[in-house]
Amino acid sequence: MTDDYTITPGVEHYGCMVHLLSKAGLLEDALELIQNMKVEPNSVIWGALLGGCELHQNLEIAQVAANALNVLEPENNGYHALLVNMYTEVSRWGEVAKIRASMKEQRVEKECPGASSIEMEGEIHQFALSDKNHPDASEIYLLLDELDGQLKLSGSREEIRHLFLV
Repeated sequence: MTDDYTITPGVEHYGCMVHLLSKAGLLEDALELIQNMKVEPNSVIWGALLGGCELHQNLEIAQVAANALNVLEPENNGYHALLVNMYTEVSRWGEVAKIRASMKEQRVEKECPGASSIEMEGEIHQFALSDKNHPDASEIYLLLDELDGQLKLSGSREEIRHLFLV
């Protein structure tokens, strides 16, 4: 690029390359590119590498990317959650506990816990994670338990397990 077009690669060029290499599973190449960049890698570049690590289940390089992100954006909870999910997938509970303890120590928390709303008969019903304040909470949780049981029986529960890791 520099020789043919006299364009000096910027952080956005490196970001594209890291993203492409990471998605293609060439995580070692992506990491080497980051380590040899002529500009300082930013959180977008490290995030692209971390995303590729999640896709290709590479915990070793994911930890390198997460460590760099922790320096650049210590308050960002997204990469912490991603790393927790990756370690949960392979049942490395000690690492999960370490990350969560680190998050607590750094006061990094989800900005908004899981929440949803639904409109029924012209009335909006709002729900938050572990919220028991809804007037029909006992009926709702009873129905959820029943649905969970049906998912277990059908074998579908394992397929959606990753949705509930964080």
